[in-house]
Amino acid sequence: MMGLMMITVGLLEDNKLMAKHLGTILDNWSFVSEVFYFKTNEEFEIASHKIPLNVLLVDLDLNGESGIKSLIVNASLPKPAIAIVVSSSLDANLVISALSNGAIGYLYKNDPEMKMIEDIKCSLRGESPISMQIASILVKRLNNTKESQFSGSINSVNFKKILTKRETEILDILAKGLSNKEISNIFDLSVHTINVHVRNIYRKLQASNRTEAVFEAKAQGIL
Repeated sequence: MMGLMMITVGLLEDNKLMAKHLGTILDNWSFVSEVFYFKTNEEFEIASHKIPLNVLLVDLDLNGESGIKSLIVNASLPKPAIAIVVSSSLDANLVISALSNGAIGYLYKNDPEMKMIEDIKCSLRGESPISMQIASILVKRLNNTKESQFSGSINSVNFKKILTKRETEILDILAKGLSNKEISNIFDLSVHTINVHVRNIYRKLQASNRTEAVFEAKAQGIL
C-alpha cells in the first residue's frame, strides 16, 4: 500500500443518498484526508486538472450520462487516480467497457457484503477488487464460446486505441528494460503513478508481467 501517506478520494455519484452513504464510510476512515464529490462528468472533468486524487469511485449511470466518459478523462491525466466503478449495473458489456477504459475494479452497489475500505486497500496494493456478482458474469461470458461475442471482441480489440498516449510511451520504455523508478525519473512522475500506469498496461494487454506485456504489444503492432 502507499505507506502511511493519506489519500484523497473522488466520488462521482449523482444519487444524494448513495453519495452520503459512501461519503460517510470514507470520512470515517482515518487513511482518507479529504473526499471530493462530483455529480456529473463535467464537474469531474473541470476539477480533474486542479484536484490531485489518489482514488476515484465512479458510478456509471449519471442521469442519462455514462461514467465511462470520466474513466477516459481520468486515464488521460498525467497522474491518473486509481479508478474503481461502483455501479448497480450487471450488464457484461458495460463491465467490460469500464475495465477497458481505465477502471481497475468493479463493485456492485447492491452487494450486501461490499466492503468499501477493504476494496480500496486492495486497489492500493495493485489488486483489482471485483464483486462476486460481477466476476460471475465475466466468467459466464468467457465460458459461453458459442453465443457470446466476448471472445471475438477481445481478439478484435484495437489495443492502440485502448492504451492512452502516456501508457504507450511508458510501454515503449518498459520494452527497453528500464525499472519503474527509472521511468518515473524520465517522466518526472512519482513511482506510484508509474505503477498505476504499468498495472493498467498489464490489465489492458492481459499480461501478468512486463515480458508478457511487451510480447503482446509486439504481436498487436503497438511496438
